[in-house]
Amino acid sequence: MGKRNKITTRDIAQITGVSQTTVSMILSGKSDVSFKDETVRLVKEAAKKYHYVKPKANKKKVNKKTLLDTIVIFSPNVTNAYYSVIISNICKQAKRYHYHIFTLTTLREASLEKEYLYYLKTVQPTGIIFLYPPAAGNIEMINELAKSTIIVEIGDKPSGSVFDTIELNSIKSGKLVGQHLLALGHRNIAYISSPMSDKEIGRNDRYEGLKQASNNVHDPVHIECYTSTHEIFMNYPYENQEYMNGYQLCSEILQTKHPYTAFVGNNDMTAIGIMAALKDAGHSIPKDYAVCGFDNIPLAASEIISLTTIEHCSNEKGKEAVDLIANKKKESSRTRKTIRMEYEPKLIIRKSSQKNIK
Repeated sequence: MGKRNKITTRDIAQITGVSQTTVSMILSGKSDVSFKDETVRLVKEAAKKYHYVKPKANKKKVNKKTLLDTIVIFSPNVTNAYYSVIISNICKQAKRYHYHIFTLTTLREASLEKEYLYYLKTVQPTGIIFLYPPAAGNIEMINELAKSTIIVEIGDKPSGSVFDTIELNSIKSGKLVGQHLLALGHRNIAYISSPMSDKEIGRNDRYEGLKQASNNVHDPVHIECYTSTHEIFMNYPYENQEYMNGYQLCSEILQTKHPYTAFVGNNDMTAIGIMAALKDAGHSIPKDYAVCGFDNIPLAASEIISLTTIEHCSNEKGKEAVDLIANKKKESSRTRKTIRMEYEPKLIIRKSSQKNIK
């Protein structure tokens, strides 16, 4: 810590291993945020032990820091090309309006998401764009923030949200893939996904859509979901998590006496991992197995991959989100109406799927 006359929140953060933002919120007694009891106890005990004294409020008029003409992007990661494409198009469109862009990666961690949101309340950016459905526990906080800041979410609409959404409709996407595989004669399909929980709306809805596709099929259809735990997933290299998850789960299935003739990844990177596992095991695609994904990332269109997938209009959604913010900025916050848009998913058929010949 070095020699200082007074201990600061930065010191407490170093002592406890908790972020400085979290320490500040706990010691200032914020009523609109909550943390684990153990974290609160740890911070308060350190503050007491080292005689932390809360700084007195400066009564002089201070110019409040703001992020005027700035759009903040919340992304779970930047390693998946799906998010990279959207971010790139947001940046291009933002340049037309002379907006600055900040990108925050959350790894889908609710606590990190909350810390960022708390900070953004104090700096008032022009707009916030979520590239995924935010954590359910943070929806109320985001709804409140949306009263003063324009917020757009690109993805499946979270329950209870009152901010603007540009939706994917993952159930429709799953249905399209399911109908395609069923039309080819596949009746045993494995859906391989990154960790699934109630908050992972898109992953769950794609699986639901796959199952719904079989409603009008008279033959018996078996569609099974395989997923890893959060702990296992997070142990994979950060830049390769989804690929490794698809590779590992597919490899494990291949070691069993399974009935599957087709594999579906929850996104293209998972599907590409599945393809690698199949090829490493000596199988031919699509002769032995069909493989499909979602998102239509640039790599999926390459000749060596040629992955059947779902186009989600990633280019258009990023631009549309910026346009929405720019247009609503001209309106009074009191007269702004909540907007919901939806893009129709489109099936892109490539070489990785064909008629089931087994």
